[in-house]
Amino acid sequence: MVGHEAMWNSWLPTGYLAAWVFNGLIYLNELIAWWVGGEYFIDWAMAGLWVGVFTGAIPWIFMLVYIGYEYPIRFSGEKW
Repeated sequence: MVGHEAMWNSWLPTGYLAAWVFNGLIYLNELIAWWVGGEYFIDWAMAGLWVGVFTGAIPWIFMLVYIGYEYPIRFSGEKW
């Protein structure tokens, strides 16, 4: 697979794109909350902290799916 086909036909790069998108959305929410200020900012800062920790794990979760599911299909019969 080459180019854009590798992006959408594999769990590995898709995990990084998903983490980038989710963390970007969290950042935008926190930026708006910072502009608004007050209790709203405090709530979104705490939510962004915890959601950011878990969405930061998306790449390695997708890597585990790649290793457990996709790698054996692509390289069946070959040694690791």
